[in-house]
Amino acid sequence: HQVEIQAAIHHQVAIQAVAIHHQVEIQAAIHHQVAIQAMVIHHQVAIQAVVIHHQMAIQAVAIHHQVEIQAVAIHHQVEIQAAIHHQVAIQAVAIHHQVEIQAVAIH
Repeated sequence: HQVEIQAAIHHQVAIQAVAIHHQVEIQAAIHHQVAIQAMVIHHQVAIQAVVIHHQMAIQAVAIHHQVEIQAVAIHHQVEIQAAIHHQVAIQAVAIHHQVEIQAVAIH
């Protein structure tokens, strides 16, 4: 009977050892799942950060180009207005000279 009892105790110890071994394996598997999820989340955040960075850079370039285009348009408008101003001034001088010539001719 003592041998049977000792064998039963031995079996119980072996069963407990297997159970503990399995629990440790399960905890290791959970640890690996958590690590994998952490890496996935880390990579997703990094990818989103890169996407946002590129979007901001693209928007900055677009705004820069729009400002340049507007500056060129304003510059051309100013040049056109200056040309019109010069034409008006030239016409005024021409009219003034014509009036002077007519006055001399009449005189």
